[in-house]
Amino acid sequence: MIMMYKEIELLDIEDRNEVLRLLSFSKHNPLELEDMWNILDIVWDEIGCNSKILDKTKISKFYSHPVWVLNGIFIDNHKDSLNNRYIISNYIKRNNNISKILDFGGGWGTLARIIANDNPQKDIDIYDEYPNKYAIEKCLKYKNVNFVKNTIYND
Repeated sequence: MIMMYKEIELLDIEDRNEVLRLLSFSKHNPLELEDMWNILDIVWDEIGCNSKILDKTKISKFYSHPVWVLNGIFIDNHKDSLNNRYIISNYIKRNNNISKILDFGGGWGTLARIIANDNPQKDIDIYDEYPNKYAIEKCLKYKNVNFVKNTIYND
């Protein structure tokens, strides 16, 4: 059985069941980066996004899928992923001329939360085409983190 991340217990029953199903595809305990990539590929194929024709409905379904919840939980628990985000946050902290940050494709909000902890005086906007309700909830306690919507480009 794959290691149970405590965050999974807090998910809605449907999302929890899907995340647990996806974890069953992992060959490792705990989940490794290659497992996460494989699970993303499995969901991509299950939704039918592997066609040569771009189908915005399928792409939207993929990026709204609970696999991204699992990806976020994985990132929050993966040493190398976290270390990379701390490096970015430390760079921002050392550069006083940076006052506003846009985390483009910020997903789970891990980078934004790390920056907010290390740089409480800086404003961080997260732009993600498919923001996840759990990610938004995780960021609510940070007054300097805000999810923003695309107001310029709509198709």
